[in-house]
Amino acid sequence: MKNVKKIHPNKCYGCQACINVCPKGCISMEKDKNGFVIPKVDSTKCINCGLCLQTCPSYDTSKGKQIDKIKIYAAYNKNNDNRLKSTSGGIFYPLARYIIEKGGCVFGVALDDKFNVVHICVDNFNNIEKCMKSKYVQSDMNAVYKEIVSRSQRQLVLFTGTPCQVAALNKYPNINKDNLITIDLICHGTPSPKLWKKNLDEKKKEFGNIKQVKMRDKETYGCLRSETVIVFENGNEYRKVLDADYYMRAFMQGYSLRSRCYDCHYKGMNRISDITIGDFTSADKYIKDINSNEGVSMLIINSEKGMQVINKIKEELSLYRIFNKNVLIEDWTWGLSYPYSRKRTYFYEKCFDENISIKKSLNKANRLAKKNADNMDYEKVKEIKLKMKEVWKRFYLKYIFKL
Repeated sequence: MKNVKKIHPNKCYGCQACINVCPKGCISMEKDKNGFVIPKVDSTKCINCGLCLQTCPSYDTSKGKQIDKIKIYAAYNKNNDNRLKSTSGGIFYPLARYIIEKGGCVFGVALDDKFNVVHICVDNFNNIEKCMKSKYVQSDMNAVYKEIVSRSQRQLVLFTGTPCQVAALNKYPNINKDNLITIDLICHGTPSPKLWKKNLDEKKKEFGNIKQVKMRDKETYGCLRSETVIVFENGNEYRKVLDADYYMRAFMQGYSLRSRCYDCHYKGMNRISDITIGDFTSADKYIKDINSNEGVSMLIINSEKGMQVINKIKEELSLYRIFNKNVLIEDWTWGLSYPYSRKRTYFYEKCFDENISIKKSLNKANRLAKKNADNMDYEKVKEIKLKMKEVWKRFYLKYIFKL
């Protein structure tokens, strides 16, 4: 067997590269009970060419960078309007505009007319904003890989996505890598599209038909107190800071992620992107007179190509070089996956097996975990965790992050 049947469903990243690369079209993506897509192979059509395995980011994982080769910056867009429209520092917009000005195209994540999260291709200025702001759902890649193969033969291509999507793209055959620039995110993991749809259906039932969605908006309270904002056709608005919105709370606590995300191989130095971007909410600890609440990005340059493209737009950015590699611990998901918790199992069981609301599912998952924890002394555990915080930090820096 020389196909992705070798990959256990729990090890699948859901990147969809295998269905794009299969020359016989014998691979389809099916949804599991929680709504995560996994490949299904029609063995009667498979010719065992092995292309799907060669492209799979779970198979033969990539080798990492060297810590002394990367460059770390605190960065933000000098244009306040573009910075405000972005989740963090607004670095994506000038990068995308530069590529389009050079006759290239940009692949990024957008919401379609039904608020599904999908990768799209942008080749004009008017559509750049569709790909701005974070979307906390696993995106549908559809035929993106095939389109990148075609476009990379004749123009510059900027791709933004999760580390596993970039890993799959790097393995994908026949792409002109000289014309490809990749950006990955400091990724916490990807929730299920089915869960996202359930969330929207619950809001629609309560408030009315949806007109606009912003998963993380900072216009009211700033970056440090971002809101989920949903605007409805009847004029109603749903506004909740992230820890008060139950969909986002499940995400931030690591309950709603794909199984593979709890053991991601593309963390830390094992990145093959040109540029890594993430939130830098504690930038004011390292840079004097910088306002983290207005939105600052942690910008990590992983390659010479990445440095070259940043140099092309540096006049539009405020850039602060950071030489202390310990700064990478500020967002520990740069180097570590969320730990798996039984709460994740309980949460999805309640959501879909019992069809309970997201709010109730989250609360019940917490109660069940506590009830089944063998009479664990939670106050004692809390005390131990506080004492071990600095010990773990030093351990992560030295042995996990290798800083």
